Amino acid sequence: MSTIIETELQLYDISQAQIMRRDYVCSRCWGHLEYYAVKSRHVVQVACPHCGVGYGFVTRRYSERRQSESIGELREARHNLAGLIPDHHHPKSEAETIRELVGGAS
Repeated sequence: MSTIIETELQLYDISQAQIMRRDYVCSRCWGHLEYYAVKSRHVVQVACPHCGVGYGFVTRRYSERRQSESIGELREARHNLAGLIPDHHHPKSEAETIRELVGGAS
């Protein structure tokens, strides 16, 4: 892939940018990429619409693998820490909290 460096921006022709948008994601948020016209209609800049320019890209396949691994790690952590972390989906009632506080003070 040939790139044109101009004032420290990486610029691509439209066909390269379309491939990058299809096969790569933002390395910061793993969001989709877009390309924006720069100085001519045949040269564009590729960037994340959320993070902007300068964060780089990773392959979509890499991000999907890491997201899958992260889901597994989250499940494992939830299982291992089940008794230590309060369940925010089923919060305690006010009465239960008061009983714990009063009972803990005696």
